[in-house]
Amino acid sequence: MAETDVFLKVNKEDLAFITTIIESFEGIASVRTPNPDPKSKTQVLHCIVSPDLTDQFNMIVRDLSKDHSIKRVSPDEPA
Repeated sequence: MAETDVFLKVNKEDLAFITTIIESFEGIASVRTPNPDPKSKTQVLHCIVSPDLTDQFNMIVRDLSKDHSIKRVSPDEPA
């Protein structure tokens, strides 16, 4: 089974925190920041999610979205 690509739009002020939390759960997902735009107030994160851990990843994102602006977007969504 292949990894799942998930793209999340977050506020730049939350970028380091959200990335750290997602990556702290060993093996669930790797996070990349494709095409960073220094002028934008948001950033799209490319999360490469392990296929067996998609439910856990979704729970983490759901919990983070209670206190932070997180939106699932398409891969070509501008920051």
